[in-house]
Amino acid sequence: MAERKLKPFSMAAVLLAVILAATALFLFRGGEEPSLPTESTGGQAQGLGGQAAIPGEEPAPWAAQPRPQEDRVVGLAFLDALADFAIAHYHPAGTGTRSAFSATFKGLNQHFGRGLDGLTHASQEPGPARAEILDYILGPGTVRALADLYAGWFVDDLVQRSLDTPVQLALSDGRNEERVLTRDETADLLRLAAPRLKALAATLRAVAAHPESVTGLERYLTAASKVEAANAKYQDLISQEGAPAKERTRAAERLKKAIAAREQLRAGALDRIRAACGPDCPEDGDLLYTIMWCGRRLHGHPERAAALTAGADALDGLAARFLAKASELEAAAPASGG
Repeated sequence: MAERKLKPFSMAAVLLAVILAATALFLFRGGEEPSLPTESTGGQAQGLGGQAAIPGEEPAPWAAQPRPQEDRVVGLAFLDALADFAIAHYHPAGTGTRSAFSATFKGLNQHFGRGLDGLTHASQEPGPARAEILDYILGPGTVRALADLYAGWFVDDLVQRSLDTPVQLALSDGRNEERVLTRDETADLLRLAAPRLKALAATLRAVAAHPESVTGLERYLTAASKVEAANAKYQDLISQEGAPAKERTRAAERLKKAIAAREQLRAGALDRIRAACGPDCPEDGDLLYTIMWCGRRLHGHPERAAALTAGADALDGLAARFLAKASELEAAAPASGG
């Protein structure tokens, strides 16, 4: 069956973590022996300009790197799309406002779930294609092979695209501008993104160390469903003009009890994870979403807890790379138009 490009789904976050972690020399689903690299393609990768170093001078810290061998499933187009997503969620400082970085783990899932190039599969139907790619990413040796293939390239691609490719920027004061980022703004983007990576890493590591938290979250979700049912019953009763007051009161009490039970389970699940991930834990909404995402990855595959730990290490490493690259950009000699 002929291969075709996938327009993927929420597992894009798996691939996201893989590619991000590749730049940290240790990817999201790792630990096994590396698989053999696939055939290479020549030329420069999409989005990289030909900024060759002047003879006798050191190359700039954002200079284009040689195109890596392209994996047969996870292509360089995915890295380009990931870099573009990061740039689009950076908001340079406006008049009287600070810069900001708005990308979240949930946002990544939602964005890449709507469509993404750069992934190749043999299956023609979306469901089997997704399973095929997920099995590949989580298979023995794939993560380390991807790390060897793409390490050190993604950060340079992100920097190069930010400096060379004009984009529509939403400034933090609400104004919009179409332009490239300055060198200082690119460094700022990397510094703002690094804590987000560390927060995600802390969550993954905590869930891997305490997989029982996923069970606690499942109980929370069951309780949340009971709240929805109790609320629907209550809303139905209060909308009926002839509904007895006693029934309305009982329905209200059931709803209150359901909410209390839900919040108790919610607090318990979050408290266990927060105790494990410490000060780097994200806000409650992101934390809950990430735990649920991990639960879906672990369901039926408890051995993947080790992969979550590998992903945490990788994302911490990527955060360090971002900070190091930001320092290189800030220390570089000024250049006209840069």
